[in-house]
Amino acid sequence: MIFFARKRNWLKRRWQKKLRSPEYISPLIAWEDLLKTTVVKQPSEAHALKSIKELADIRIWKVFRRVIKSGKRIDDQSPPEELHKLRKTCKKLRYLMEFFQDLYPDKHIKPLIKNLKDFQVILGDYQDLAVQEQALKNFSEEMMATETPARTLLAMGVLIQNLEKRRNKTRAAFSSSFKTFDREEIETTFKALFNA
Repeated sequence: MIFFARKRNWLKRRWQKKLRSPEYISPLIAWEDLLKTTVVKQPSEAHALKSIKELADIRIWKVFRRVIKSGKRIDDQSPPEELHKLRKTCKKLRYLMEFFQDLYPDKHIKPLIKNLKDFQVILGDYQDLAVQEQALKNFSEEMMATETPARTLLAMGVLIQNLEKRRNKTRAAFSSSFKTFDREEIETTFKALFNA
């Protein structure tokens, strides 16, 4: 327990220092200044005159296509980082769909969001297990340099093995989970809603 208390205190001090750093504070000040500036009456950006719905359609369709393309590239040999990138892209898609869902009929948008959430569970579980496994491996290495009892290290070894088994099982479930999301009927609904 002493090891984890020290680790927690060290991380807490590190984050407190980071939150007071110019690297963190400067962008916040710049963002606040930007929000205080006046709006340009004749915007020069390409999409500035489009409606919110048109912009939502464009963005959601683009991110959906990226999810499908990335998911199809993943196979049994793909590194964990590829699944993590796909997970982040799925998050972007879900946030967009949830934020703009009032612009679309509930009977169409809600099932799409649910289907995406179901797929994200697999990606999230896989990522969480990988992070936990790596954290325990790192802690074990650090603890070996201290006077940690052997039974503690053995127990951590068992935990790491259990996490690895669960992660591998979750990884194996990826393909079938992706297939439930990458179906023709889902793409047809996305196309009808967002790529009219």
